Amino acid sequence: MSAVDPVDAQAMRPPALERAPRLRVESIHHAFGSLVVSDDVSLDIAPGECHGLIGPNGAGKSTLFDIIAGEIIPLGGGVHLDGKEITGEPPDRRARLGLARSFQHNDLFAELTVRENLIVGGIVAHGIGHVAWRALARERSVCEKAEMLAMRLGLEDVLDTEVHTLSYGTRRQLEIALALEMEPKVLLLDEPTAGMSPEETVHIQERIADSPPDLALLIVEHDMDVLFGLADRVTVLDYGRVLLQGDAEEVRASDIVRQRYLGTDPVPTTPVSIPS
Repeated sequence: MSAVDPVDAQAMRPPALERAPRLRVESIHHAFGSLVVSDDVSLDIAPGECHGLIGPNGAGKSTLFDIIAGEIIPLGGGVHLDGKEITGEPPDRRARLGLARSFQHNDLFAELTVRENLIVGGIVAHGIGHVAWRALARERSVCEKAEMLAMRLGLEDVLDTEVHTLSYGTRRQLEIALALEMEPKVLLLDEPTAGMSPEETVHIQERIADSPPDLALLIVEHDMDVLFGLADRVTVLDYGRVLLQGDAEEVRASDIVRQRYLGTDPVPTTPVSIPS
């Protein structure tokens, strides 16, 4: 790991705002044929909260992500964003309402530069690509926002570098920047540190911890050190059901979670800091 100040990533995010849940998932049920993959799954995430989702392979994490994102319509239950039911809405409609998602695998324009990727993302985010005069009028603001996001995610030194030449970790940073460009209310992060070096992992933890203060985050992450360093609350899935749900420290200390998923000892929290 790179040298960092001993400050927990959780401490760098402001407390979850005491308001109605930004995202609410209620009694989700889904099956593929006779295989039940989501069985009465419920969770809610407040503005400013980072919520972790863990469980073994086949526990239903990816299916739940797909249901929340609109890739799958559940057989039962509902998904609500800021109190509005979006269960039957397609992914593009959910994105316009404020729900963004990063995927396990990069989905970028590899032959374009980082700057060009961010500009394209800005045009899409603001729906201005189909109106030529409006696109011209807003070109400067889109470019300025691209540069601001690059600085925020630590990409300013590679703005004019083609994406295919970047390291995996840097491409992941760009993908998160593109998701944030949508100015989402809820961001779903699927394995944000998968395949990263220790130094890249620390860096992306810092960037996630420095998310907008009212952004609700739902993270699937197999690196328990990373997840428990970021999450305020955690839901544990087991064969499609909620095994345990509660504060991160409560879940980490649970005997059944330690024995079945985390080993016999509690998972240490990696100290990370946000540069001033």
